[in-house]
Amino acid sequence: MDYKANYAVVGFFLIVLFAGLVTGFVWLSNYSNRAEFKNYLVYVQGGVVGLTIDSPIFFNGVKVGSVDKIELDEANPQLVKLHLKIKQDVPITKSTVATLIPQGITGLVYVGLSVKSPNAPLLTAENGQELPVITYEKPLITQVTEVLPDLTKNLGDIAEGIKKALTDQNMNNLAEMLNHLNSITRDLDQQTENFNSSMKSLQVFLQNGAKASQRFEDTISTAQQAADQLKKTSNKISLSVNTLNQQMMPGAEELIRKMNDTSSNLQQITQDLKSNPSILIRGKTPSPPGPGE
Repeated sequence: MDYKANYAVVGFFLIVLFAGLVTGFVWLSNYSNRAEFKNYLVYVQGGVVGLTIDSPIFFNGVKVGSVDKIELDEANPQLVKLHLKIKQDVPITKSTVATLIPQGITGLVYVGLSVKSPNAPLLTAENGQELPVITYEKPLITQVTEVLPDLTKNLGDIAEGIKKALTDQNMNNLAEMLNHLNSITRDLDQQTENFNSSMKSLQVFLQNGAKASQRFEDTISTAQQAADQLKKTSNKISLSVNTLNQQMMPGAEELIRKMNDTSSNLQQITQDLKSNPSILIRGKTPSPPGPGE
């Protein structure tokens, strides 16, 4: 009995020790994962077909983590809540966006991360959030698929509008407008040629005007020089006349006075000869004596 009791105690302790070792290993493993990875959330609007737990997460083509959990959002079932496990040293910023990217033709998808701005601050959990939330951006193929119906409708409307516009009457009007446009274009070409010709004539006129202006300036300069020379000559003549007046006028006045006296004497002699020609022989008769002589 004692041996059986000892075996039972030893077996119990072995079971407890094994359970403790397993629990410790699991705890250490989880602690190691928590130390090496950081958890984030992504809310996807729409389906996530092809995405599974442990689907890889790539940051610019480099694997940085995996999808840890996929569930519907309790507040809004239209959103799919993704739990991402990303390496601790990967800089997830506020400009980081997550996108679901297909893996070839397999039908599987992975989570792709990219950064819009390299200088954005690190992403942290805001008030009321359990974990930091990475912004979700729809893939290009999804965006194109969503707008394709509207694009098709718009193209149909455009085609219908073109069909209505291309009537016979509108085509005739368009042809007439084109003819008018051609006529206007020809008139503009003619006016352009006339304008160019006028500009050439104006250029020649301005060149001739410039030459004439230069000649006129030369003539004015020559006339000014002649006027200056004439003024100098006039001053010299005036000076000479003044000098002549000062030197010759007194003698000339005396000569004129003597000539006047001589003229008077000649006139008297002439009168005497007319009245008594014999004075040329006898000479002039003395005057009769006066009283008392």
